[in-house]
Amino acid sequence: MSDTKDNTSARFNSDSGGDVIVSSSDGVLFHLHKRNLEFCSGGFPPANTPTAEGEIVPLSESAATLELLFPFVYPQRHPGLNDMSFSKLLKVAEAAEKYEVYFAMSLCSLKIKEYVSSNAPEIFGFAAKHHYPFLIALVAPLLIGRPLTDVVNVIPQYMYIPWTLYKERWQKCLDSVCSMMSSINGNHTRKSKTTFSSNHSHHSQWYSKVTEFQDIFRNDISKLKQSDAVFEDLDKAYCGIGSCTGSMRSWRDFIVKEVNAVPDFVSFLKQYAPAHIKGK
Repeated sequence: MSDTKDNTSARFNSDSGGDVIVSSSDGVLFHLHKRNLEFCSGGFPPANTPTAEGEIVPLSESAATLELLFPFVYPQRHPGLNDMSFSKLLKVAEAAEKYEVYFAMSLCSLKIKEYVSSNAPEIFGFAAKHHYPFLIALVAPLLIGRPLTDVVNVIPQYMYIPWTLYKERWQKCLDSVCSMMSSINGNHTRKSKTTFSSNHSHHSQWYSKVTEFQDIFRNDISKLKQSDAVFEDLDKAYCGIGSCTGSMRSWRDFIVKEVNAVPDFVSFLKQYAPAHIKGK
């Protein structure tokens, strides 16, 4: 924490030594060592860069963010960055990227993965901005069902075309799956009318259920990646009925095949990324 009484960091104060003083955006001073900044980051001037006596270097980050960032430039146990809000973690991650604090960059990119389900658009934007292919590939399938405005506002312009092509490929996958479902539904309904002559409502129930899941996929294409949950629900409703089990198995196998045939977003991105990104 920072000591707001004298506006100096309780951890990085004059007693800890240091040959350069930086100030946070909210006016807290940090006494740091140039040599550590030079060896453990790429965003600060070399240690032999002269500074005037008493000179204070202003930074745009808050004291709360810098308190978590600067320990990464010292040979000590680094902060675990656990149990913090996503917004706080993202501020530390952005600062680490800005000043190229290497250890913090690595840890932040890994910790951000824990927030994928709740903050996919923001993580996608961060990964695109700082080029983390593993994060891009992880998050992209979760966003294919989101409105285009949710995505284009957080990604760089060079990603617009590959994202459009990626969405189009998933749309073809959806069309193929829904067509297959309709075909299976028609065949199953004809069989059920014969097989279940004593239960005339069976085929109408099946039709209703299949239509329901078609709507789920159409409303959110990303659900195709979570089709196991769909079939678990369907199994509960029709378990033990042979023809239903066969139809579901054909349906499930087809979806898995179609989904696995869709290339990941990174493969689309490589075709349009600028030269300096492709080289990374």
